[in-house]
Amino acid sequence: MCEFICADILDDHLPLKNNSFDTILCLYDVVGTYTDNTKNLRILKQIFELLKNGGLVVISVMNLRVTEKKAKNVFVLKKSSSKLLELKASNTMEVSGNIFDPDYYLIDTDTKIVYRKEQFSSYKGSFPIELIVRDKRYYMNEIIEMCENIGLKVIEKKFVKAGWDCDFEEEEAKEILLLCKKI
Repeated sequence: MCEFICADILDDHLPLKNNSFDTILCLYDVVGTYTDNTKNLRILKQIFELLKNGGLVVISVMNLRVTEKKAKNVFVLKKSSSKLLELKASNTMEVSGNIFDPDYYLIDTDTKIVYRKEQFSSYKGSFPIELIVRDKRYYMNEIIEMCENIGLKVIEKKFVKAGWDCDFEEEEAKEILLLCKKI
């Protein structure tokens, strides 16, 4: 039997017991949602605490290498923040989810933070809105090191576009998928 629990892993009063999960899925780039890597590391630490010894976690993160390879727009936010105003807006999140379209993102070469300008036409029945969305993407060695530093052993690693069976070269894959074990 499988029980799914939906909760905010960063909640200080998380209603879950440590060492109580056999398996945790952390997919669709939860790690990387925050540009402050302290919060992303906190997510991984919480996962570690929730897993039983020998428990498994599947983690996906966005691949920074392919993001950089495709990039048409780079800048340094501290030196040229006005570049954000020039960034073309898209309805990518609402329509396709293809957040790797190089016409619609900027990479800050100092921080490696990726910026997108997203339009949402049907936001809770109100007028359309436009938001600047930021995310953190990773190199394979970077996310492996983060996992290993908190005690997760990486059992398998792959560059993927969608799903575990798809194995791609680093410069082609949109995501990195890890299978880790609590040791």
